[in-house]
Amino acid sequence: MPIDKLASWLAVRGRLGNVSVVRRADVVLMSRAEVQLNLHFIGEPDQLVLALGQADLHLIREGDIWVLTLAKSGSG
Repeated sequence: MPIDKLASWLAVRGRLGNVSVVRRADVVLMSRAEVQLNLHFIGEPDQLVLALGQADLHLIREGDIWVLTLAKSGSG
């Protein structure tokens, strides 16, 4: 997941903790620009995408990788 500041990562980490299908999120790599995670979850990938969406997180597939982003607020 791309990050622009530590607060972005902390917000995502907090939201991941509230997603019931996510069992564990292991940090594989952390840099100033991104965090690479291994997400351990129950169910199918489509169920994970839906559950993350309900927590204002977007998960999309880009080629061989999945990209997780924090939803932007509607206020601008």
